[in-house]
Amino acid sequence: SKDLVVISDFNDECNIKLWNLNTKNEKLILRGHKSIIKTLNLDVVNSLLISASNDKTIKIWDYVTGTLLKNYSSRYEIKCLDVDRSQLVYASGNGDLVILDLQTLNEIKSIHLRIQVHNICINNNMVVFSHGNEIKIYDLEECDYIANAHIDHKINSLKAIWAEDIQIFVGDIKGNLYKFVFSLQNSKDIL
Repeated sequence: SKDLVVISDFNDECNIKLWNLNTKNEKLILRGHKSIIKTLNLDVVNSLLISASNDKTIKIWDYVTGTLLKNYSSRYEIKCLDVDRSQLVYASGNGDLVILDLQTLNEIKSIHLRIQVHNICINNNMVVFSHGNEIKIYDLEECDYIANAHIDHKINSLKAIWAEDIQIFVGDIKGNLYKFVFSLQNSKDIL
């Protein structure tokens, strides 16, 4: 929503505050996590806010009403997550990528990568993620890497945009920004 700001509450790091940009007033406080909130994701199409916390839970909220809709508990720490139209993917502290059905939060698939993922983006059956100073693209149907690239410094932010190709925007710990383009026409291209 264009008039909404979502932040983790700095005074009480277990809460999420939603602010109306037009009125500059606090709209809602979402309470339910028992530890620091690590990641937030907004699904504006379905009016959902997805949060993950150090308490090893993922919560799905209706950000219009503030209602907690779903709750998922993991055995391991949740490092990062992303959603697309029908699924949620998260990277766990034990090196797994876990794919959940967005409506039910039932596990669809778990893939043991044996690496720590720090940032993640999903679209259909392709996942783009970072590990240290590497960017990897993983095909969930084939259960295989289809491309990778690396930069000189550790990656601290990543965003992928899917169209006729995948455009990947990366920021590193030194403040440098990078753009990579991966052609979907030839999935064996290397970035």
